[in-house]
Amino acid sequence: MQKSSDYFWSLIIEPGWVQASIWYVDKESKKAEVVAVSPPSHWESEEELLSAADACLSSAISELPEDIPEPTKTVFGVSPSWVEEGQIKAEYLEKIRTLCGKLSLTPSGFVVLTEAIAYFIKAQEGAPISGVLVGVGADAIDVSVFRLGNLVGTVSVARSVAITEDVIEGLARFKGQDIPSRFLIYDGKEGQLTEVKNELTSFDWLSSDKVKLLHIPKVEIIEPREKVLAVSLAGASEIGEASSVEFEPEIEKEGFKTEEVESNVEEVSEGAASFGFSDRDIKEEFRQPEESGPTVNPAPSLVNTAPIFAKRNLEILDKAKAYALGLWTKIDNFDPKMPKNSFVFGIVGLALLLILGLVAWWVLPKATVTVYVSPKKVEAEDTVFIDTKASSSNIDKKTLSGKSVTTEVSGDKTMSVTGTKTIGDRAKGEVTIKRSGDALDLPSGTKLVDSGTSLAFTLDDDVSVPAGDLTTSGGLGIVKASVTAADIGANYNLASGGNFKVDDYSNTILTASNDNAFSGGSSTEITAVSEEDRKDLLASLTNELSEQGKDKLMEDLDSSMMLIEDATTATASAVNFDHKIGDEASNLKLSLDVETKGISVSKSDLSNLAGGALRDKITGGFALRPDQIKYQFEVVSTKKGIIEAKVHYTANLLPEIDTTEISKKIVGKSRAAAEEILSATPGFTRNEIKFSFPLPSFLATLPHLTKNITLEVAAEK
Repeated sequence: MQKSSDYFWSLIIEPGWVQASIWYVDKESKKAEVVAVSPPSHWESEEELLSAADACLSSAISELPEDIPEPTKTVFGVSPSWVEEGQIKAEYLEKIRTLCGKLSLTPSGFVVLTEAIAYFIKAQEGAPISGVLVGVGADAIDVSVFRLGNLVGTVSVARSVAITEDVIEGLARFKGQDIPSRFLIYDGKEGQLTEVKNELTSFDWLSSDKVKLLHIPKVEIIEPREKVLAVSLAGASEIGEASSVEFEPEIEKEGFKTEEVESNVEEVSEGAASFGFSDRDIKEEFRQPEESGPTVNPAPSLVNTAPIFAKRNLEILDKAKAYALGLWTKIDNFDPKMPKNSFVFGIVGLALLLILGLVAWWVLPKATVTVYVSPKKVEAEDTVFIDTKASSSNIDKKTLSGKSVTTEVSGDKTMSVTGTKTIGDRAKGEVTIKRSGDALDLPSGTKLVDSGTSLAFTLDDDVSVPAGDLTTSGGLGIVKASVTAADIGANYNLASGGNFKVDDYSNTILTASNDNAFSGGSSTEITAVSEEDRKDLLASLTNELSEQGKDKLMEDLDSSMMLIEDATTATASAVNFDHKIGDEASNLKLSLDVETKGISVSKSDLSNLAGGALRDKITGGFALRPDQIKYQFEVVSTKKGIIEAKVHYTANLLPEIDTTEISKKIVGKSRAAAEEILSATPGFTRNEIKFSFPLPSFLATLPHLTKNITLEVAAEK
């Protein structure tokens, strides 16, 4: 027999399940000897995790002889989703810290469950594994790919209705990787794994376009006991250099056979690092950084906070017995002077309290049990007519009575302006106009074009050009006039000596030139509101308010009615911009009122139409429930108040289940026993049990009256 200090716990914690074992290392044979294995226990909340872990530890410790004290040192096996970059995530580390404190455990290390299983299989088969490990949880699955014993990677996929699709999605994330054709599935419940195996085995993997497999995969189930053996071997390999594991219960348990898994290789050289065992004591993980304050150590400060193992329960019971014996001794030797009636009343009162407590425990507790099942999806399409003038629906003619609904919503929105605008001053100057011919009057605004740059200028005032004749001694008629550039910009600041063409006059009879340079022309580009800015802002805010209007219509609808979303219209009733087009601004604000109109129809009438369209698709054993039908409308046309629309029905058929009969079967049962009964429900995926108020674990059975059990059947999403 080993020393008690050589005994260790293995505690596996998965989403929804926990399991424990006790083992030691035989130093001579280098074997991990597992002496006790608990059955898996279900948990959901953190409080239930503590109770479930305690139940597993108590179950395992009950297998040991009385002369062996219970272990404290613990190796934790955790789900891959609990670990990130080789460390347990903070939120899960806190759960382990709480367990260690409440259950007086001393953490020795942790191992990732998938890597422990891979190492265990290597020891069992004598060769490194190439395969896919699938951890099947209630809300998600973990998909880990191993090649020649090396972990390629792990991904987590949220659960859907079809487990096969979830596995395909997980494997598809290993892009460019060859996927081994060996699948190993595990979780805390063997019954569910058989269903999963059947689904994976029946799927045509070779025809999948998302995952390429060279062979039809072989699907194997990792039993719960094999998982605790794997974690025990992992711990023993690190602590005692063990290379094999053997299950030898101290007290032979029904259903457990002594078996040995031994490596076919002489030595496992990889050591603990090959399967993910942490090189540092997990107690170091529990310590906060020095700068954050005092060290948080689960031992010894938390050792005696909640002694709730089975042996501790026996000690408490012994103390209760001793107290009762002492009380009886006092009663047997009570003072004759004490009034006898007081003693009688005390006994009667105590008995009454006990009876009332038992009656209350039997009558008062209530529970809501939700059974989630895999639905069967069916679809159909039909053409319907919605008449807003009809007072009632005609199901035979597929005509629904529609009701017009209207609402108005308002809102503001501001956006950055993207338009630009150029501003500045026009250049000015003086020109000399020369005339050959009769006197000529030129009005203000007459156009002059520079012959060198083709830039245009205009006369500022009316100008009278005197007559002139080159053939006489009088010469040309000359006059000076002020001009202004036709546009802004510094490019109009012309140098002196330029020649200009005056309006449509020939240069032989009328010319102009500037003796001095023009000046004053400038230009600057600014941000200004453009027409596109206003259009974009109006479209964006209209869409937002249209959705708000649609949501408001649905909120205001009677619960018996459904809004035909595709038939809603939105119209802007008031549009107010804070800037006009061309205004200099960095932001543009719009205030808008939108009126939303829609059509609603009776849910009951829709359900009747759907029942007729889906009738031929409902097979035996399944039932169509109105709350499991979804509708999608597409408006085809609207004529004279009658809307023609295509409607697509999608229904999740649920198995026909006698909830009354199931309630009778689980009445008064423990949570574990009830879950076992519920798992036999057709299409079962998982269940939830919620009690009206918490009870101690030894009293937490389902209500003893069927009327206090509310059993619901829901489709797994």
